[in-house]
Amino acid sequence: MPKWSYTMLAVLVVLAGMLFVGGDTDPQSRIGDYAQDWLHVPVFLLLFMFAAREKLPRFGKTREKTSKVWKFALLCVVLAGAVEIIQPSFGRERSWIDFALGCAGVSAGMAFVGWPRASRVLIGGLVIVVTLVPFGFLAYDAYRAEEAFPVLASFQDRLELGRWELNACTVRLVGQTAEITATGNGKYPGLFLEHGPRDWSEMKKICFDVVNPGEKALEIWIRIDDARGDEGYSERFQKKLSLAPGRQNICLSREDISRTPHGRILDLTDIHRVGFFFDSGEAGQVVLLDNLVAKRN
Repeated sequence: MPKWSYTMLAVLVVLAGMLFVGGDTDPQSRIGDYAQDWLHVPVFLLLFMFAAREKLPRFGKTREKTSKVWKFALLCVVLAGAVEIIQPSFGRERSWIDFALGCAGVSAGMAFVGWPRASRVLIGGLVIVVTLVPFGFLAYDAYRAEEAFPVLASFQDRLELGRWELNACTVRLVGQTAEITATGNGKYPGLFLEHGPRDWSEMKKICFDVVNPGEKALEIWIRIDDARGDEGYSERFQKKLSLAPGRQNICLSREDISRTPHGRILDLTDIHRVGFFFDSGEAGQVVLLDNLVAKRN
């Protein structure tokens, strides 16, 4: 085996090991999250190239040889699926995006190893470039979030909605308003802003518009966390809101939200999460949310 093969193998082993490291990137950074996902591309690209370069011929020489290349590619795709099944045991989540990125790496490997020299860079490079495009969108949205602050959410488009994590609910954009519907598939259905500006130290109050489209009063909760994990009710601000039918603007002062139930003062320079969720897990509950702002005056 040539020396470059040992180098490729070493890189492959290191990158493959990183697929099973629990995801713990900066919660403000969706770019960091996607970077962890994107590792599937070089892992399966190198896997295909390492195993196939000396063992499999180029495309186009015989039908039998071409068939072998495709069979090996299929084996790599199956392995990409197996990785997703195993990852939850190591603190990672199963993801169709990860699987798709693994398949993209296999496709690029097929191009680099199997296609004629004139085509390999064009086809393989194009596949890799396509997988890099989301980095541009995420960087743009991170810049947009910083520029919009103290506005935390105005629900302009699906890209902005991606800053929120959903739990047991669906969300659709109605104009520039988020319509949240409980699905009944779990406790505390709602959405949680996980990716956005964290320094709220100049905030005087947090305000938002909310609409109860029903005919009866509806109860929801707002929570604000200054910790990365879920430290429990006693270590975060949390308050129940009773919503009469119709639209209303709600503001909570700095003094209202600055203390946990145990009296600890929240670190407003390092806010990691703000969330809204229904009081019950009953399916079909609906509320609309818009204009979440950490006002400075």
